[in-house]
Amino acid sequence: MIVCIEGCIGVGKTTLTKMLTEAFGGQSIFEEFENNPFLKDFYNTPDVFGFHVQSTFLCLQSKQFLKAGALAKTGNVFVDFHPVKSKIFSDIIVKDKTAYTIIHQIYGHLFETIEPEILIIYLHATPAVIMKRIKQRADEFTTGISLKYIEEVVDHYDAYFKKYKHPLISIDTSAMDFENNNADWLKIKEKVKSCMNKK
Repeated sequence: MIVCIEGCIGVGKTTLTKMLTEAFGGQSIFEEFENNPFLKDFYNTPDVFGFHVQSTFLCLQSKQFLKAGALAKTGNVFVDFHPVKSKIFSDIIVKDKTAYTIIHQIYGHLFETIEPEILIIYLHATPAVIMKRIKQRADEFTTGISLKYIEEVVDHYDAYFKKYKHPLISIDTSAMDFENNNADWLKIKEKVKSCMNKK
């Protein structure tokens, strides 16, 4: 089966993907954000590059989900993103109505039919906690991100997953350190195990 970990930057998606793969066996797939040539420009001038960055992400994600589908025929696949993030981010950053419609159409053609087959783990945290984690990681893509932007992203993620109709685990990581605290990790592991057994 395919298990996707989603949420705002700084909530622990990649870390949890690695831990789940080790715990349950299978393969990991990580978002190839560094292969998006518009990402750095987007963070500098989001109003100009919003459509470019999201449409490119959808193309990259499509290729990766073809791989995930093939791997899932023989075992578990844990992915540190779900393409739905392009829909969520387009609500925030794509201002042109035509461009916005195109992003949603591309998503619909590529991914809507597979949504019921995938378990999503939605990791979330308060904007203040997320900002603290972003400052700690200090990579070139995220150094200019503002608290206001993170607040907007968190609001859109929360709104989207409150209405989500397909398999979903929602976990607040604000007070968690599942990478270093075994009790936190076991709580998540048991939740995931229970949901995977139902699939």
